[in-house]
Amino acid sequence: MIKLAISCFIFGFLSIFTQKITAQSTEVIYKMTEQAPIPKGGLSTFYNYTEDNIKRTPIAKQKGIKGQVFVQFVVEKDGALSNIKVIKGIGAGCDEEVIKCLKNAPRWQPGKQKGQPVRVQQTLAIAVR
Repeated sequence: MIKLAISCFIFGFLSIFTQKITAQSTEVIYKMTEQAPIPKGGLSTFYNYTEDNIKRTPIAKQKGIKGQVFVQFVVEKDGALSNIKVIKGIGAGCDEEVIKCLKNAPRWQPGKQKGQPVRVQQTLAIAVR
């Protein structure tokens, strides 16, 4: 009887714990919000950051590859960038350089819906020169 009670308690605890994890991972990602997320210092500061931190690979330099890498990412409630992926790349290692740069980017001011910070999906073109 005691073993059954302990098993029920453990199972109940695990199912509650699993529900919380599932609830967090299925949180809504907005595409448009009342207040859009913006990089701290504005877009020009953000583009200056990417220009200073993205280095063309030797292969890209050798082949003369440069251009714009289109990326999609989520600005989290705390301003961190996540789910970074290339939508349209230019290859030669440049796409990976852009992803690396965005993973280390300064936090943004999060988007807001009804005055509350929310997760917002963004798409940007990042120049590789």
